[in-house]
Amino acid sequence: ERGLRLAEERNEERSNKWHEKERALAGVRQLRAQKLNEARERARQWNQRVECQREAFIQARKKQEDQFYNCAEQARLQEEERVARLRAKERECADMLGTAEASRRAALEEKRKRLLEQEAAAAR
Repeated sequence: ERGLRLAEERNEERSNKWHEKERALAGVRQLRAQKLNEARERARQWNQRVECQREAFIQARKKQEDQFYNCAEQARLQEEERVARLRAKERECADMLGTAEASRRAALEEKRKRLLEQEAAAAR
């Protein structure tokens, strides 16, 4: 009977040690899961910050491209206006030159007629 009691005590001791190890292992697993969850949360926050920075960069780049496009469009319109004014002045000058040329030709024709008349009068 004494041997049986000793065997039961040893068995109970082993069982208690086993339960202590299981509790310790459960604690370690719980701590590991907690640390893993904390690491996931830190990674999620990091990814969120990176995504916010990426979005801000994309918006800034789009704004810069829009400003560049608007500036280029404004420069193009100003150049078109300048060219239109220049062409109008060129047409005006050409008209003036044409008028001056016509006046010169008319004056030369008038002189030629007078000279012919003078020569005809002198020949009589």
